[in-house]
Amino acid sequence: MRSIQPQSRFFYTEFSAITRKGARPNLILDAYMEELEKLENS
Repeated sequence: MRSIQPQSRFFYTEFSAITRKGARPNLILDAYMEELEKLENS
């Protein structure tokens, strides 16, 4: 298999994370949000 023209394929999707106020830290959510931020800044 090979990629199909990756430079001409672009998708922009907005993500939202809804959490409770005062909820305990969620390490999985934190890691996920960090990765999304890295992609946004690249």
